[in-house]
Amino acid sequence: MDLDMIQLLINDHELVKSLHEQFQRESDLEKRQALADEICVQLLIHDQVELKMLYPQVEMVDKSLNDLSHQQHDMVRAQLMKLKEMKIQDQHFVEMLNSCVRDVLEHVEIEEKQVFPKLREAIDQSKLLEFGRQAKELKKSLTEELQGSGSLSGRKRERGEGEQQEQQHHTSSDMHQDKPEDEEDRASSDSRGESDGNGDRDAPPKTRGAGRKKGGSSEGQEGHAAKRREVEKDEEAPASRTRASTRKKQEA
Repeated sequence: MDLDMIQLLINDHELVKSLHEQFQRESDLEKRQALADEICVQLLIHDQVELKMLYPQVEMVDKSLNDLSHQQHDMVRAQLMKLKEMKIQDQHFVEMLNSCVRDVLEHVEIEEKQVFPKLREAIDQSKLLEFGRQAKELKKSLTEELQGSGSLSGRKRERGEGEQQEQQHHTSSDMHQDKPEDEEDRASSDSRGESDGNGDRDAPPKTRGAGRKKGGSSEGQEGHAAKRREVEKDEEAPASRTRASTRKKQEA
């Protein structure tokens, strides 16, 4: 269902009231900042819609009301520009935001009780519906423009980038922390490899040494046996000579 311009602007007023009530009830600092950002964004968009769509019509109906409304808009806009550069932790931020919303609500009361009734009397409903469709498209365009320029929820984007950088920093730190462990593992592996290599290089000398020991033992045994045979021959020689002598005597 299409809304006429007046109803669309009244809905904007109610949205800002609701956001400010939530801001006052909220205790979490980050959520309060998000609500404050949204209030400022909605008021900036609303300001431009009224300046471009509403007040050209008001000027034709009541010039004095038009002039007063412009003054009020200028005052609120100046406050919004200051709030955009501040954060909720800054001194006087909450005080300034509350003051800005109070000024807006005073302006809203004048609009809803004096400006809008005069417009409904002066402008045909079909025309107000057409203005409503145009105002809706303008709001959409302004929202996209603010998003593109970074003015819309800029601090949300900054917080998101900050979290991303922090996450990248933690990831990088984890990688640096893991690297020494990897290098230590590689160093340990290399050390084991060198140890195994040295063991392999040492193996042949040990084998050769063992062979020499084994060979030396065999040669000693053979020499000992040879000496024993020589002794046995020496012991047998006299006995042989004695037997030979005895045989000769018997033959004689």
